[in-house]
Formats: sequence, C-alpha cells, structure tokens
Amino acid sequence: YEFTGGLDELLGKHASKLQRLADFAMRRNRKPQIEVAREARAYAQAAMTGKLDKTRAMPFGGLPYTTSAFLPFDVREEDWLILIAAIRSGGKSTIARQHVGHNLVAGKTFVVFLLETSRRRWLCALAGMFAGVNVRPEALEEMRQLFPEKAKAFDEWMDWIESIMEHALWIFDDVFYLEDIERQVREINRRVRERQLSAALAAGHPPEVADKMAYGLDGVLGDHLHLVQCRKDFRGNREREVSHIGRTLKLLAKSLDLPNFWCAQMNRGPSAESRRPSLSDLRESGTLEQDADAVLLLHRPLENKAGTKQTGEQAVHEVELIQGKRRNGPAGISTELLMHLKEGSFEEVKKATDARPGVAKPAGGYKREEAKP
Repeated sequence: YEFTGGLDELLGKHASKLQRLADFAMRRNRKPQIEVAREARAYAQAAMTGKLDKTRAMPFGGLPYTTSAFLPFDVREEDWLILIAAIRSGGKSTIARQHVGHNLVAGKTFVVFLLETSRRRWLCALAGMFAGVNVRPEALEEMRQLFPEKAKAFDEWMDWIESIMEHALWIFDDVFYLEDIERQVREINRRVRERQLSAALAAGHPPEVADKMAYGLDGVLGDHLHLVQCRKDFRGNREREVSHIGRTLKLLAKSLDLPNFWCAQMNRGPSAESRRPSLSDLRESGTLEQDADAVLLLHRPLENKAGTKQTGEQAVHEVELIQGKRRNGPAGISTELLMHLKEGSFEEVKKATDARPGVAKPAGGYKREEAKP
C-alpha cells in the first residue's frame, strides 16, 4: 500500500513475488491429481456399462441422421470450439440458428452473439423456421390472409421464444469486441450455474451432487467469427488478430467446459474452382483449423443431382454438410441436406434408419474382405 511508483516499476521490482503468488493461486484452485484420476475412471466405467449421463450431449440442428453419423457434440469429449463454415450466403447462419432452436426446445440454454444481423430479425427467423413460414414482412402479411393456421403457429412460437428470453436464451447484437464477449459469457454462465445449484439444493441433493449438476450454460453461438474485433492493437495484421480471437474463444470454452459454436467465413476458392471445400479454405487464418475441435463445412454445388443449376430463384437447394475435422470423432464424412430458402431451414435427404452415410447397404450385407496370400 505504500508503493507509489508506476505499474512497470511494480512488476519489475516484485516480479518473483507476484509469480509465486500466481502459482500458489493456480495450485490452490486446481483439483488434486488423484481426484481427476477418479473422475476419469468413473467416466470410463459409466461408458462401458451403458450408464453414461447424456444430459450434456448435444444433437445437431434437429437432424437425427446427421447426428448419428457425426456423433453428438459433447464437452466431455472435448468438443469445445466448433466452427460452421461456408461461403457468403452459404447457409451457415441458417443451420446454426436451426441448431440453437432445436436445442432450446430440448431444454438447453444458449447465449447468442449476432454481429451482422439484428435480434428482431433473428428471432422472427427462428419462429418462422418452426412455423414453416417465410419471414419477410411482405410475405408475413400475405401469409396471414391466405394461411391463418400458419400465422397462428408463428405467433405461438414467438410467444414461446419471449417466455424463455433472459432465462434460457440471451441474445446480443451490440457486442462486437472479444473482451466484451468473454465477459458476458462468464457472467451469464455464473448466474445460470448459481440458479442450477440453488435448484439442486432445494430438491434435496447433497452439496457434492448439486455441485456436479450445476454446470452452467449449455452452449454459445456466434455469428460470425470474422466480424469480431479486438481492443488489442495488432498493427493492421488481421490474420494475427483472427488467430488471437480463435485461440481466446477456445480457451474460454475450455475453461468453462462450454461448447462454443461459431460461424466462419470461407474464401471463394470452392465456388470459383467448382470443388468441395476443405479446411484450408477458412478465411484469414490458418490457425483456426488448428484451434477448432470440430469444423463443419457447408457445400452448395452449382448444379443439383438432376443437372439443373441452383440459383436464388429456386425455393429448395441441395447442400452437402461435411465434417472436415473432429478431434475426438469421425472426420471426412458428409451428409446430404435440402435447404429451404424461404422458410430458413434444413431437411435431411436420408433418415436416421439408413445404414451408413452416403453408402447404400449391400443386398448380401456387409462382409469382411478375405486376406490375400
């Protein structure tokens, strides 16, 4: 308290003491190694006996076949930072909104950061997806006259969304800086965890059990990552800035054990060269694919299977969803989807009962290939 110098002088004079204090705080807050080993053993035993708690597993976007092929996203499998990438107007925001909407219906809690659209527009699009209506204002007016039952469904979904705001869903369209995003996520996660802990204790659970039940938020969605800004000066080097943003989001998700779904922009290479996208097509940073635990790539071919060009005038487009990376799961597989442009939703071509993604089951079943001499 008697020190009157500047910050640099304080750090230089007491650097070793401050480092010892920081190391002590980290050791004090860290779980003992034996406790971590016991948790890992219990998790493995629960998985082997079929008693694994699936409350934190997250199906993707109400697409059961895609979920079974890709495997559900789960923070216990270290699915912390998930990127949903596409070219401009490629459908990444639509499928991300669909993913959040279906998980909200399942009782999950989400924080959403919108960096290129408004909350009003996003909420109307969410209700329109569930009601199966076109969310453009002129289309809504026409729908109320021609299809009153759809208008009623739209109003009911809007009422439901309003009822979960600030309880299971938080939406920000005025937060653009990385530091503010991190602060909001930590604060809301803390409040949700305190609410869950109080509810578990009120239900009569022992404190150690209630503490495990109170894990906080279920997910974060950001649309999209390449529009996030930093207050830190990178001297105009946008690639370094994007790398810093991706790494910070990964560390945030890891520290809170919270899956972060972020839309990401791809360059024009796939469409210009008429090819399927790859991880190297992520825009402005090569480290994003390194930090991400999973990368989903949306590919809309120039022509559909019938050989017809896919233009904006068509109501339905054929889309391929590729799991380009999965740190602890299958990678390189894909599923076929139909994107309904007016309703803003995706539908699966194949169903969850199909044998394998994109491969028809042989008439004689699957046989092991004989070893050749």
